[in-house]
Amino acid sequence: MIREAHGITEEVKELLLNPKSHLSVHTCFCSYYDHRVLNGDFFQFCMRTKLIRWCIEKYDKWVKARRVGILNKY
Repeated sequence: MIREAHGITEEVKELLLNPKSHLSVHTCFCSYYDHRVLNGDFFQFCMRTKLIRWCIEKYDKWVKARRVGILNKY
């Protein structure tokens, strides 16, 4: 962009001065290690077999049951 224009254009200045304005609201930054886990074979296998979703649903049911049990004590 800068090379083609042979210098810094107004568009590039705006991008440098206000970089967040060019990002989506749903932008999420990942570290190198997050990226490796998310693109790893095990995680991809779990996503394909819906293993992670099943684990999250079981955990959610357990948390809800625990909350109800705690509330029923009082």
